[in-house]
Amino acid sequence: MSLVASQDRPVVTVIVPMLNEQADIAECIERIAAQTYGVDSIELVLIDSDSNDDTIRVAASAAQRCGISYRIGVNPLRRTSIGLNVGLDLANGRYVARVDARSRIAVNYVDTFVEQLDRRPDVGVIGGAQVACARSDRLVDRSIARALNNRWLMGLARYRRSRSSGPADTVWMGFFRAEDLRALGGWDHATALNEDYELNERFRRAGALVWFDSSVRSGYLPRNRVRLVARQYASFGRVKADGWANGRRPAPRQLVLLALPPMAAVLAIGALAFFGIVPVMVPVLGLAVAFDLAGGAGPGSPLERIAGLVVNGIVGLSWWWGATAGWFSSRRGRGPHAALAARPTR
Repeated sequence: MSLVASQDRPVVTVIVPMLNEQADIAECIERIAAQTYGVDSIELVLIDSDSNDDTIRVAASAAQRCGISYRIGVNPLRRTSIGLNVGLDLANGRYVARVDARSRIAVNYVDTFVEQLDRRPDVGVIGGAQVACARSDRLVDRSIARALNNRWLMGLARYRRSRSSGPADTVWMGFFRAEDLRALGGWDHATALNEDYELNERFRRAGALVWFDSSVRSGYLPRNRVRLVARQYASFGRVKADGWANGRRPAPRQLVLLALPPMAAVLAIGALAFFGIVPVMVPVLGLAVAFDLAGGAGPGSPLERIAGLVVNGIVGLSWWWGATAGWFSSRRGRGPHAALAARPTR
């Protein structure tokens, strides 16, 4: 399908990195093609990271079925930042959107962000709210989604917790002017898992606003096992700590998350020693209920609420452990930054 561009509706390139996503990529593409912006002004660039399943065939079939113009690039090194830059090299659009294969973008995603960047030259990158969606009606899937939607217990990032638009330190995925993105050199090849934050940081250092738009709420599908989510967040923590060990300053919200588990442990041990288990359990249960209600994850059965709080605890501690262990590992020169520096980028 040929692209149609006009002054009012310039071409937007959507870059989707993918690795073994045969189960989820079709719906992702369907959501992109369903944009109110119009499928004839959207270019889809799919970057495959050497998938060993049917991802490419499923993606191509979905794109053809939806009538969207698409291209497929390859990223054999399987490093997300490299794949995104391959997509940027292939992009023909005036605007570029990074979209994850497991995301389900809102129908007004492209329309809203094009209008915002047209109207706001001071904004360099814009993104919307992230909403975890249960993969099925199983309790484990519902509890994982509930936990990840708790705006106070999952990282405190603005795109997870805020109900109002405004400046942010980072946004989820990201929507850019192509010329601005290229001027900054695209995504950093030396950054693992944290490439969005690093790019957003460069936009801020260049004097551009990183803008969160609360009106655009898009879904994403989390992993379907608690241990996989925990492992993912341990990796996130490890990579964050590696950045701190290499000179990046932690955000205040991250310092709060680092201090919380040891402070809670000290308070719990002291309270148990002084009062005993029964008097301590009453305020602890009350605090858990308050966190669940304030978390904004919506209604749920008592069992789902309890399971969600358990997942919150597991995932939060996994991030903390990854960050703590990652800090010491990186100080010894064994962190992700050092490992990536030793690997080829081509």
